[in-house]
Amino acid sequence: MFTWDPRLETGVSEIDEQHRLLFRKADAVLEAVAAGQGAAEVKRTLQFLADYAALHFETEERYMRAAGFPEADAHAEIHARINRRIMEVAASFHAQGASPELVADVEALVRGWLTMHIAEKDRAVSDWINQARAQGR
Repeated sequence: MFTWDPRLETGVSEIDEQHRLLFRKADAVLEAVAAGQGAAEVKRTLQFLADYAALHFETEERYMRAAGFPEADAHAEIHARINRRIMEVAASFHAQGASPELVADVEALVRGWLTMHIAEKDRAVSDWINQARAQGR
């Protein structure tokens, strides 16, 4: 299971709150599958994760553009790829149900997105945003 790591804090409170919730929801998918909860619960949780991820990406992209982040388009493309991957995981669930493959897919998605993406890509964005704020932009 996944636990929020405070070292992933960006210093942008709205984004940090969303990241923490995304961790909890991704963890809830894994817990639902591991506990053998019904397909409806797993489906509901996966759908929330997909919907909330889209909202989160919109939020990050709004902050990037407002701060004039020079890599905003490239970062937005990464978000689009992550969104596609979330949809693939959801489609896999719909096709195969709560399988060991689904657990592996969710774990890989969470590890790659919520950990690596936040630690590397979002850190660059938040550094830019925080610097822009400090300079009054």
